[in-house]
Amino acid sequence: MKKRSFCCIVLCLIISSAYAQSPIKNKILNYSLKNGLSFGIVNSITQDDKGFMWFATNDGLNRFDGTTFKIFKSRLGDSTALASNYVQKVLCDVHGSIWVSSRNGLSKFDSRTEKFIHYKFTSNRAVKNDISNIIQSHDGNLWITSYGQGFSYFNTKSAKVVNYTQANLSRLSSNRVLCLYEDSRGLVWVGTQEGSINVFSHKDGVIANLAGIGPPIANLPGTRINDIFEDHFHNMWIATGGGLGYYNRQSNKFTLLQTSQQGIKSKRYISVIEDSDKQLLVGLQDGGLFKVNIGTSPNYNINNFFFSR
Repeated sequence: MKKRSFCCIVLCLIISSAYAQSPIKNKILNYSLKNGLSFGIVNSITQDDKGFMWFATNDGLNRFDGTTFKIFKSRLGDSTALASNYVQKVLCDVHGSIWVSSRNGLSKFDSRTEKFIHYKFTSNRAVKNDISNIIQSHDGNLWITSYGQGFSYFNTKSAKVVNYTQANLSRLSSNRVLCLYEDSRGLVWVGTQEGSINVFSHKDGVIANLAGIGPPIANLPGTRINDIFEDHFHNMWIATGGGLGYYNRQSNKFTLLQTSQQGIKSKRYISVIEDSDKQLLVGLQDGGLFKVNIGTSPNYNINNFFFSR
């Protein structure tokens, strides 16, 4: 189970855009079970095109309108309810559709009826129904992971699935894929539990099994890759269980960053993203949420690596 460091006991929201109800800018709000959240561990967060916030938890899917939570859960005998109460990822795609991962397949939320449409992959033995991660492809379709079975390309119109494992993709270093990221160049970055990163090109979901695409990443700590992100300079940041990786495209150089700042005890980097001020937000397991100022140049000075609140 992937543990989100900034959502273990209470939910801390860093808000820089409007909620569905009222605009609140740059303010930290705390929400917990007593405020209506269904569970104290939040695995994923997204915002839809109507302004609603969605939270994937270990016990249900939560929708927040700025005032109250509405909780969606599975119900025995109801095929239109949430497929499973354990939700690891919730995603709002470019069309405004909400996609939900579960241990019982992939689901799409119908905002008109407030019911779920389910996609199960029992006809494709290579893909398990235990879906752990979902990301958006630039063509509007989805990349998904099912633990131990590599990763897959899901066509949202035809519901066709193309699965990639070590059996048909020789450059894939492990089938235990934890995270995916499609960058601005259309390259798919694949992070594994063993700490390896593979980079692939694709066209319409068809992966090119070519060598020499990936960056020279050789000094990862051998622990799980938790998150991958591309900043506005098109450099890559990689959250690992043993440090924060930085890949500079211009120099084609990879660096593993650590901090010895007082008060920061965790080295387990769980998540990384960029805020509206073009600074990195970095989540540490049992360590909190921090900002990293990456400056105004695409050549980040690694000697300036510093956390701020």
